Amino acid sequence: MSKRILESRFAFIGLVLIVLALRVIAAQQVGMEVDEPINYTAARFISRVGYPALRGELHEAVRAYHFHPFFGFYVIWGWMQVFGLGVIQARLLSAVTSTLAITMLSIFLRRVVDKPAGTICLMLLGLDGWMVVTNSMVYLENIQMVLIVVAVILYYRAISVDGKESLIRYMIAGVAIALPFIYKHIGVYLIFGVVAYWLIDRRHWKGHIVLGIMVALVTIAYGTAMYVRWHGEWLEPTMVQVYRTFGLRPSRGLNYGIGHIIEVVTERYWIFPTTIVGLLGGAAIAAAGYSSRILRRIVARPNLHTALTWGVGAGLLSIGILFSNQYLMLVGVGLGVTFRSAKAVQRIVESLQMQRVTWVIVAWSVGALVFGAGAALKSPHYFMLWQLPLLTLLAIGLTTLYKKRPKTTMVILAVVVVMNAGTYYTRVLTARGNAVERSADFMGAMLPQDAIIGTEPYIGVLIPQPYARIDQSSPEELLALKVEYLGLYRSTTADIPQAIGGRRNVARYCATVQVFDGFKDTVEVCKINRDALQQFVEERRLEQPPPEGVNMPPP
Repeated sequence: MSKRILESRFAFIGLVLIVLALRVIAAQQVGMEVDEPINYTAARFISRVGYPALRGELHEAVRAYHFHPFFGFYVIWGWMQVFGLGVIQARLLSAVTSTLAITMLSIFLRRVVDKPAGTICLMLLGLDGWMVVTNSMVYLENIQMVLIVVAVILYYRAISVDGKESLIRYMIAGVAIALPFIYKHIGVYLIFGVVAYWLIDRRHWKGHIVLGIMVALVTIAYGTAMYVRWHGEWLEPTMVQVYRTFGLRPSRGLNYGIGHIIEVVTERYWIFPTTIVGLLGGAAIAAAGYSSRILRRIVARPNLHTALTWGVGAGLLSIGILFSNQYLMLVGVGLGVTFRSAKAVQRIVESLQMQRVTWVIVAWSVGALVFGAGAALKSPHYFMLWQLPLLTLLAIGLTTLYKKRPKTTMVILAVVVVMNAGTYYTRVLTARGNAVERSADFMGAMLPQDAIIGTEPYIGVLIPQPYARIDQSSPEELLALKVEYLGLYRSTTADIPQAIGGRRNVARYCATVQVFDGFKDTVEVCKINRDALQQFVEERRLEQPPPEGVNMPPP
């Protein structure tokens, strides 16, 4: 019976419809999240000015929004021209494109592995609670998923043939791999995956050179066209994002260390058990399988693998301690202990059907993990891009288990369905609170229309009043700009900016007017006491060290 279900075309189609329905319902239930207002507003401005843009801060004019490439905004705008200009309509695009990407990947596995693999992949990716929620929001990554899946499929087709035909396929794959990158910078992690695969396969070096050339040509062509049209207005914000992408510039988000991430999971994200297992389990299998393959290429004697693994792990741990990088510390400990001590992980790796497609998924996962550890961009919704390869790898593993123990596999899948149903009930059907949108509505309706409000840009774009960005303002600037109110956003992964004093100091000069709670976030609207703010500014000035060579008078 289980065999007929997992291999049935009708069951697969029915599951696709369920996957889409879950996202459509979630799009109408969950509150607005960070970045959604910016993506939605930038797309809507195309109707007014002809390109993605946002209302300027304070009394500045409308300006083009270049922190992300324009492509995704045009797709959202085109969709809204047909289906309506509301946030819900924009979210429905995310539901459709994410379902399309997951379905394409699952069909790919049905053809190159077997039918149960595709169905299991569809179940893991399509029903995962985190994927459902983030796939139902106005995030550019939901469209990017389609480009990524197409690129992976075309890359697999390129490495699967020999001769002159493969060079043409590598050219096509190179263009496809460049598209997610120029669509949004975080798509560069696919290139990490290609490099990871070549290091363990070492075939078709000419093809990979051609692929790299095509990626470079597409990227240069895009960059040249944008610079000719926009000049520095495009280059400056683009470089900010590029620096963040490669970890060369800090970015707000999950940047508080492993201890804070564990705290966040236990406090709020425990309702996503399959997501946590998918990330940790998929990462362990990918890293263990990849490290074993690399070591076998370097050292023929198996008894040296453990020593080398521990050595690399100790080196990474030392570098992590030296530079206070907790992610490197975690990877070092994982390499040095988990991959050689956890026999269960090794057995899973050895039992996998390590076909070519499996190694492509492994390399894709490793590229995502390496990039994710090094990048400064760690907003929670980016995890959907990591989940794509990691849950796909777990699907291949469950398919291998299914051939040996079908009943056990069906029980595991049943548990996955039940846990995701609990997540969906808790996060989508019963969760209440829309802190971002409700606070913006309150400020727009209840505060003076000429009042200057200090807040985050994703709230500022929703209010009619002039606003100042508090993540780039100091208390001195709040005083000079005559900011009267603050809209303070904080969540499990982001706190009130230290630029204006942090949560403790802001409470000294800003009195609470109203508080709005969401699932994982809170927005506090408060009114600034100018005398208290002036006193705080004076205290800060006295606490700051004098410029070098300047003698302060005695007290």
